[in-house]
Amino acid sequence: MVVSGAQLWAINWALKTRPTAISINFFIVNELYCKLRKMTRIRFLLLLLFSAFALVTHAQGLKRVFGNVYSLADSTPLVGATVYSGVRYATLTQENGYFELTIPDSQHFLHVSYLGFISMRVDLRQGGLPKAIYLHEASELLDPVVISAGKSEQQQTRTTVSIQSIQPYLVRNRITSNLEQTINQIPGVNTADGQVNIRSGSGWSYGTGSRVTVLVDDLPIMAGGTGQILWSFIPIENIEQVEVIKGASSVLYGSSALNGIVHVRTGWPQGKPLIKAAVFSGFYGTPPNALWKWQGNRLLSKSGALFLYGNSVGQWDYVVSGLGVYDEGWRMGDQDKRARLSTKLRHRSEDNKLIYGIHANAQYGRTGSFLLWENYQMAYTSLGSQYALNTSERYTLDPFLTYHGNTWTHEVKARSLFVRNGVDPLPGQPDQQNKMDLSYLEYRAKPKFERWKFLNLTLGSVWQYGESQGTMFGGVKVQSNMAAFVQADLSWKRLDISGGARYEYYRLSNYTEGKPVFKLGANYRLLKGTFLRASAGQGYRFPVVSEYFIRTQAGPVTVYPNTDLKSESGYSTELGLRQVIPLGKLKMMADLAVFRMEYRNMMEFTFGSWGTQFDTLFGLGFKSLNIGRARIDGFEFSLSGEAKWRRSKLRFISGYTYSNPVNLEPDYAYVTQNGNALNYKQTSSDSTGTILKYRVRHMIRADVQYELARFEFGVSYRYMSSVEAIDLIFENSFLGLMNLGIKESREANKKGDHVVDIRGAYKLTADWKISIAVENLFNEEYMTRPADMRAPRNFQLQIGFRY
Repeated sequence: MVVSGAQLWAINWALKTRPTAISINFFIVNELYCKLRKMTRIRFLLLLLFSAFALVTHAQGLKRVFGNVYSLADSTPLVGATVYSGVRYATLTQENGYFELTIPDSQHFLHVSYLGFISMRVDLRQGGLPKAIYLHEASELLDPVVISAGKSEQQQTRTTVSIQSIQPYLVRNRITSNLEQTINQIPGVNTADGQVNIRSGSGWSYGTGSRVTVLVDDLPIMAGGTGQILWSFIPIENIEQVEVIKGASSVLYGSSALNGIVHVRTGWPQGKPLIKAAVFSGFYGTPPNALWKWQGNRLLSKSGALFLYGNSVGQWDYVVSGLGVYDEGWRMGDQDKRARLSTKLRHRSEDNKLIYGIHANAQYGRTGSFLLWENYQMAYTSLGSQYALNTSERYTLDPFLTYHGNTWTHEVKARSLFVRNGVDPLPGQPDQQNKMDLSYLEYRAKPKFERWKFLNLTLGSVWQYGESQGTMFGGVKVQSNMAAFVQADLSWKRLDISGGARYEYYRLSNYTEGKPVFKLGANYRLLKGTFLRASAGQGYRFPVVSEYFIRTQAGPVTVYPNTDLKSESGYSTELGLRQVIPLGKLKMMADLAVFRMEYRNMMEFTFGSWGTQFDTLFGLGFKSLNIGRARIDGFEFSLSGEAKWRRSKLRFISGYTYSNPVNLEPDYAYVTQNGNALNYKQTSSDSTGTILKYRVRHMIRADVQYELARFEFGVSYRYMSSVEAIDLIFENSFLGLMNLGIKESREANKKGDHVVDIRGAYKLTADWKISIAVENLFNEEYMTRPADMRAPRNFQLQIGFRY
């Protein structure tokens, strides 16, 4: 073959500039030359130049980037970090934090993000891509990455609603086996009998229905028939972060999110094995009043153990964990003995576009319940010295799948929840055994906009079906609902806007209803570190099976059904200002919010005479009722911060909440079984009838953690003003039947409750730690509702291992 000087020059130039691609192309051109050697020199030269130009252009069109992503703090590989350029080119880091991505030459920036870390943008024009990328861990307290506000990652300072997050250290260091105890430490939040109350948006419902949805990894953890939050079923040993949204959240999370949500996120192994184990033991001290002792001189103890093992093998990640608790309780019959096993398994494709897996949990427990005391002088003895023990079984299977396409991301999550309750009936009481099954399926899709990178759109649908069976439900009751929702989040320079809509259709036996809800919010960065936000959102809650149909007994007290119960709806509005305050090593964030919540057909669990004279206690008991319209106005101020020095670290979170909960229709009449009309004024201990029952006006929360070398110290403080209004019948000696001393106890505690907990720890080695915690340090006498005296001073010791 003869090649001209011009041809040889073109080929040599191409080989120097694109040796790999052009060397291959040279042989292709050579073959073409042999076949086309009869063509004129000019034609061949044109063909050669055109081929070289096209192939060189193709070689310039794409480039391969690769490397590893690590944590800057300890060089731990970050598995599952998102690496993307534009909206069409993305991947996830694999084992050892490795990633590989092919992108166009026209893309000059690479973005790397990981939950809990500050995102990084790498300029590929400035020295190319470093083979090792180190991400800074985001501040745990000041501006954590949150998901709950929009079902996608965003910085807390940029959200349009009030959202509070707590980190795992607060859960671990309090030596708790139930997340409910830690939730009580969040500003503006308290719990009573397992039900969450955010900014006085809820009262007391004794485990029936909830205005706050609790989720674990995007899936509700609430019993289908009762709406009861399954706190003990949450894998507390594997909590990565807890997020609380304050205000109506029904657009994204549906019914029961009328007052807000609590979202628990669990963790995965991060490129290396994770081993965790702990054993703890303790006891309850002497009660504030020696007369309350019901067990004689016997010491009431509590103990337990937990473990966790997580690892990655190739493209598979798995976590196995468990918890066992033996708690005798401080009150008669109020024991808590349970064991739980939790597993997580997922598979990531080599290009990380397809992720699928399953979570599974199983728990067996033997627990008691305490509804009312005998009297104020016997506050730890159950009414009539009667109590029932409950044998419970709980199971979940949660398959999931996520596919990251070039133009869409698709996500499917499902849950099958099975609850079995076997109750030991008291003499003369009906069978209370029951089972509740719930199936949940959610689909979400997110388009990727090449031109509109400032827009994050989420489309979704939900299907839910539940069956509740038992004598207490009157047989088998079926509930179902379907929903479709959309949310759009826009981020443009200093401005963030979030809006959404949802339509939900609900069926409970023959009762059907459908409702739309909407939300809109905005966040604007006024100055560096100063964020102004405003939001308005609608919410609703449909009755659960137990509110509608249940007839059962808790000790001597009867719970009555109400088949005339209607759904409640409402809205919440908020105006807030968030300010980041750097003071040298100390960095703080202050947040001030003014809020309003309003409800229609508000449901309240009310104690009164709902039965007949032939029923237990002559018809006295509890029943869920629609009480009309209600409004809660108030404001909240919170301050959190952290500081790091060479050998020490300080973290704190605090907040004050003022609420004014009022009934706007105190004369709204509801009717008892015997036809006597009653209204809120007639059933409330508040003479005006305008203050909502079982609420407080003032609430303070504070927690401080200080670490020095191997030592750790912490203190928690909680204040709640006295409850101003309760059911009137509690203060009227049960219509002359008995005197529980509730009015006397309320007089003794009318200044509110101050509760202090302390904790300390010493790191024996890098892996071993010994901890001690004292709850209710000053042995305060306090209640969360009438006839429910809380635990005396108690002590716990824990030895833990983490590798």
